[in-house]
Amino acid sequence: MNVEGIYLSMNLHITENESVLTGTFDVPEQGAINIPLSSISLDDQEFKFAFIPAAFSFEGIVDRDFTQIIGYFKQGDLNLLTRFEREPVESPAGSTVA
Repeated sequence: MNVEGIYLSMNLHITENESVLTGTFDVPEQGAINIPLSSISLDDQEFKFAFIPAAFSFEGIVDRDFTQIIGYFKQGDLNLLTRFEREPVESPAGSTVA
């Protein structure tokens, strides 16, 4: 995302366990890695998350194939159209798929 002329990438890491979503985020350009999200939800195709310590949130829509999310990142007066795209997860070295 482009914030006042500075490009920042945000990576989301979402996990579902027994129908409960948890997640972390990274902003590598700021040295922020594996920061736990304060809240995260998916209701039908509506996806939301927030990080209370930095007072930011995101609300968007997941496409039907769950490959991208388009919505708005909000922090203070900032309201940016943002797109997240899913990337394949590689299996750990030495693992096999049965």
